Amino acid sequence: STQPELSPSDVAILSRNLTRATIGSLERKAQKYNLRFQFHATSAERTMEETVAAGADGGAPRWKPGEVLNKLYRHREITRLLGRTLRKGDFAEMRRLRPLAMAADAVDRASSLSFDEAWPALKKTQDRDVPVTAAVLGKRDAIQVMTIHAAKGLEFPVVLVMKWGRKFPRDRSAEDARLAYVGMTRAQQLLVLVHTQDGLHETFKRLGAEFPLVPHTRSGFPAIFVQSGKADSATPPVVAATHLDLYTQCPLRFAAYHEGRFLPLWSKSQSMGSRMHKALDIFLSAWPWSNGKDFHQFLQEGLQHGDSPLRRIPQPLIKQIEKGFEEIAGDLRRTCKKVIDVERHYHYVGSGGQVEGAIDALIENREGALVLKEWKTYSDIPAEKIRQYTLQASAGLLATKCGTSVDLVELVPVLAPQKSLRLKAKDLRENAPRQLENVFKAIAHRKYEPRRGAHCKMCPLRRHCPAWV
Repeated sequence: STQPELSPSDVAILSRNLTRATIGSLERKAQKYNLRFQFHATSAERTMEETVAAGADGGAPRWKPGEVLNKLYRHREITRLLGRTLRKGDFAEMRRLRPLAMAADAVDRASSLSFDEAWPALKKTQDRDVPVTAAVLGKRDAIQVMTIHAAKGLEFPVVLVMKWGRKFPRDRSAEDARLAYVGMTRAQQLLVLVHTQDGLHETFKRLGAEFPLVPHTRSGFPAIFVQSGKADSATPPVVAATHLDLYTQCPLRFAAYHEGRFLPLWSKSQSMGSRMHKALDIFLSAWPWSNGKDFHQFLQEGLQHGDSPLRRIPQPLIKQIEKGFEEIAGDLRRTCKKVIDVERHYHYVGSGGQVEGAIDALIENREGALVLKEWKTYSDIPAEKIRQYTLQASAGLLATKCGTSVDLVELVPVLAPQKSLRLKAKDLRENAPRQLENVFKAIAHRKYEPRRGAHCKMCPLRRHCPAWV
């Protein structure tokens, strides 16, 4: 055969839900047939039962809004898990915390309910919030097992979709139809539907899909094979733009954020940045500013909707935001000829990896120059952050349609915009591809040794880091 030899990690088992019964069944099969499975995005409920609810009554702790995420990370079992993850450099356990952390964060942000009261609803929706990138699929000797939600954006040569039957996909369910489509289109070469009922042709008709079906029975269970027409191609790892250059700062922290999907604690600085971004987004989206609103109205909308009202920041910090916003908005009114784009999401694909991020604003000034603006929550951009922010802006330049026409890139410290850093876009476009490929190569080597430095002072993982413990 001319087809390349497949490794176990080229095979994925997908299921709408990964229940304890399903996982237990797969683990027994693995033991019986000497297979190895790598589980991703197990349900938040199972994660909770094995960590914060371990040894208790099986329910969620009665934490109050505003303190849930902090208490979660300080819980004895979570502390042990984080320390174990960082010591071993195996981030599968940390990834399991993501849905639990997001549930905790949701309660902190927008709920009047306590964690245990909100949990029954939250636990049903969290799997879809755990993207699994190709970078975390590192065990080539293990078959990949995950929910269909978690497989979004991924492709595998061989995909098995489990439990296809009366309960999934349900008749006349738009959500099930969409989810079934996502699961089936993850296959590059071969799709196997493991079903529990007859009449699959009718099921496909209801979904509006047309696939050539080939019966297969040698496996010992009812199944069909569906040949996919997709080309065979490896999916390069996806890196969030906000994580660019974090590898050179500290490889272990990068791995925790990138592969472990670590959700950091809320901070006043983070809240300030979110509120300022929202105010500027609303202001720029209202261009050409002929609707009669003054600075104060745009700012108040940003302060109100940029973060949860439950998360309050001191009045002196509000004053800083107000002063910075007025300076930036005043400058834009004087110098801006046209607003071209606001909060534009981009996807850059290089030969060794991909970057996903968003450009804050793209404007044309009164001299006719295109200027890409990036808002940063500082009164003065730290020297050690300039390379990271330059890489972020460079990826945006390479990925957006207008990127080749941009003349200037401005890194704007929103608390003191007069200290903005202006860079020539031409220089960034010339150097960015090589710099980004170097980042992708470093990540591919997966050498996650901790690196001590000034960044450790504010690192949320310091108390678990082997460099400090």
